[in-house]
Amino acid sequence: MVYNAVLGGWYVVRGEHQTPISGRFDSRAEAKASLVRNEDGLTFAQWLHRVDMGLLRVWGVTTRDIADRCYRDAYNDEISPREMISEIMAEGIDAL
Repeated sequence: MVYNAVLGGWYVVRGEHQTPISGRFDSRAEAKASLVRNEDGLTFAQWLHRVDMGLLRVWGVTTRDIADRCYRDAYNDEISPREMISEIMAEGIDAL
């Protein structure tokens, strides 16, 4: 977790280049809470990674390449990565 003064918030990051994977949070505590695991034992970052890997296998794209959607809400609603991928695929070209 890092604080970005330019963007004015806390972000959960990964990798040596500190690529943001979730955020913007008003406090470090909120950012840390985002790492809590769901009933499947996945953090939001792990859940989103599985969605990305599934999309990459099927379409050759990730969530960053397609139209914005409320991934955090889907995670909180206990939608599995597989269900999320199916929803995106059902939209077809409109998802892009």
